[in-house]
Amino acid sequence: MPDRLRALHLANVALGNPYTGLPLPLCRDLYHRFNEVFDAIFDYIESEKIDLVLVSGNLCGRYFSSDDAAHLLRKLSETSCRFVIAPGDQDCYEVGCFYASGRLPENVTVFDSDLLDHHDFDDLGVTVYGWAIRAQRASTSPLAGASVEDPDRINLVVGSCDIGGRTLFPHVSPKEIAAFGADYAAFSHGPATSVLTAGKTKYCQAGFLEGRSFEELGIGGFHRLDITKEGVRVKFVPLSRHRYEAVTVDITGACEYSEVVERLSDALRDRDFGKDTSLRVILEGEVHPAVPLRLRPEDEQRFPFYHLDIVDRTLPTLNAEIFERDMSVRGELYRTLLPRLNTLNLQDRIAVAQALRAGLAALESRDITIL
Repeated sequence: MPDRLRALHLANVALGNPYTGLPLPLCRDLYHRFNEVFDAIFDYIESEKIDLVLVSGNLCGRYFSSDDAAHLLRKLSETSCRFVIAPGDQDCYEVGCFYASGRLPENVTVFDSDLLDHHDFDDLGVTVYGWAIRAQRASTSPLAGASVEDPDRINLVVGSCDIGGRTLFPHVSPKEIAAFGADYAAFSHGPATSVLTAGKTKYCQAGFLEGRSFEELGIGGFHRLDITKEGVRVKFVPLSRHRYEAVTVDITGACEYSEVVERLSDALRDRDFGKDTSLRVILEGEVHPAVPLRLRPEDEQRFPFYHLDIVDRTLPTLNAEIFERDMSVRGELYRTLLPRLNTLNLQDRIAVAQALRAGLAALESRDITIL
């Protein structure tokens, strides 16, 4: 039995899921490179002599394929490290699922009930409690009224759940976590959190291994756990090779294209974004109706990201009095659309602003550059 348990808390690997939000060739490139990120987990396991990996949901994604299964089985078979998997909402446990196929090697344990269960690993001196998300999932708390059976052992929890208020998804409360009395609880499903404490238990909601869209921002990875009965040390290990990021830039007052470029440069100068980053810049503020917001090719070189996506949420109403007094078609277009810019919801307002810009550009024989 080791004097300390070396473990990983991993979640939301989502094998098979596509990348979105980028041009199709870039999404394909990232998808084909993802196995390198996944394989790096196993390199870390071997180099750090990890004893146990807790997977708290969505090891497999919604689009998990036979090729993904073959690759996963090969990597699991090549290591002696124990894996304990708590299926999540994307890889829920049901009849005929991959986890019920009988193909997993002996070093892999999968929870198959939506009720609290446990597995003992006597050679490691640890008991792992957990549950599975089923196709017909329960919305109760798996930890309600429960506690560890042997407080003298290392006790861990793994599962997919929300933390806090009651939801339609399995949920637990900090009070229940404290009463249960585990040493560490490995969760996922809700927003990623820092490492928290309830009673004697450290716990967190894991993030993702690598983001797949602009809904998963930041650097992905897993948590490294060094566990003894005296305490748990937790360290986040970044592993992703690509990340999605988003920033909002206020360009209020911009009347010229050069001002837009300079505002962008100033806003991004001190950020640690690089060629591994797909960046979404959301432009806000009141600007002149005729100012172009799409970057020219020569200026794109100033922002050497994997991909730069600019979203226009500006109001094209700055210094527009000339359009209000204009008795031509140009002025009529502006006066017709102006009230709708101030009264509609965000998505409609964006559409109206784009229509105004396109119309003014066409009437003035300028290039139409709609984001």
